[in-house]
Amino acid sequence: LRVPSVFWNANCILNSFVQLNLDLLAAAHLEGGSLGIPVPGLRFQMSEDLVDASSEALSTYEAVVVFPYDVSQMRLYELYALGVPILLPPKSQLPSYLYRGLTTIDDFDVSLPDSLDLARQISDVGGPSSHLDYNPFERRDWHGVWSWSRLTHWMTLPHLIYCDSVADMLIRLARDDLRPTRAGMRKRQQRDVVRAVEFWRLALRSLL
Repeated sequence: LRVPSVFWNANCILNSFVQLNLDLLAAAHLEGGSLGIPVPGLRFQMSEDLVDASSEALSTYEAVVVFPYDVSQMRLYELYALGVPILLPPKSQLPSYLYRGLTTIDDFDVSLPDSLDLARQISDVGGPSSHLDYNPFERRDWHGVWSWSRLTHWMTLPHLIYCDSVADMLIRLARDDLRPTRAGMRKRQQRDVVRAVEFWRLALRSLL
């Protein structure tokens, strides 16, 4: 497969990596002052297998690993709002994940007349590498999918953790103190809520 498969059993694969590297991960845990996730104790569970997938239950997890999928965008917002640290593939690989689903197919490649020219007029992004120079539905154009992917919240929200490999991810989980990440996410969420309320207050007032 040329793109990450949605049929991987990521739960089984990641747990196998943990079991094969218990000594290394235990050492990383000690190296970080025992502030990361204890080893043994580091274990992955598929979200589809959760008995209780409520927001209250999700907020109790130490962290989540997400392999982005364009139709799973709301997972990002829910987990971010809960302040659960989110570990992702490196930014350089994210377009391969984002461009594998239902919302990036040719069926949706429709735009209003003159909309592109209008977007270029009001856009603050210029130059030959502007995302507006590329069709966002042309999956075979890497420069294009990268230009559009970098505008998504998968790449622009602060406090997301990008991992270069599975080994890098496991060591971060075992070694690093994730409390500052949680605090940063919650602070950003609070700010965004205030901004959203102010936006809608002004928008609705203009209708009266």
